[in-house]
Amino acid sequence: MKSKAIAKALIGIVVIGGGIGYFMVQAVKSSSSYSYTVDEFLDGDDAAMINSIRLAGGVKAGSVSKDVEQMLLSFVLEGGKSELP
Repeated sequence: MKSKAIAKALIGIVVIGGGIGYFMVQAVKSSSSYSYTVDEFLDGDDAAMINSIRLAGGVKAGSVSKDVEQMLLSFVLEGGKSELP
């Protein structure tokens, strides 16, 4: 009798663990994207223009402007030698 309860518990743990693992893999796949610096992005090919990417750089001092009425925040992102509005 005890072995049936243990087997059921193990099957439940495997099913739940497999489900959680599956959803974790799907979440990582959907959130992965290419990462570029500003300079790499501007020197790169057109593939960066059509794919989902992450852009790394620093916000240029004094370039931040916000328009509260339109709910718009704009800034210039700078790399080593390039800038991108």
